[in-house]
Amino acid sequence: RYAGRDYLQEMSVWGHRFHHVHIKGSLIIGGERFDDPPAGLDQTDWRSFMAVLYAKQYRGGLSIEPHSSIWTGKLGEQGMDYTIKHMRSMMLSNDQHYLKLDGS
Repeated sequence: RYAGRDYLQEMSVWGHRFHHVHIKGSLIIGGERFDDPPAGLDQTDWRSFMAVLYAKQYRGGLSIEPHSSIWTGKLGEQGMDYTIKHMRSMMLSNDQHYLKLDGS
């Protein structure tokens, strides 16, 4: 996202080769990186992202990867909870086990 490329187009071309996906929010304001808020509170089109993964028959894990310097401590924990709920809302019920916190 920060490189300015069309991530959905790249996924549509290369998604069949994905073996692991990291979930990370990104927020760009005025052309500059502002923060890496929790996924779902950022600018990424996560619904389309998930649709492309399903279209490409992706069966690997989704690892939440927080990198924000703002979302730390209690706020960071709440952000992780938000991201888990947000991502699970877009997953088919039999795929819930594919969502993991990075490192778990």
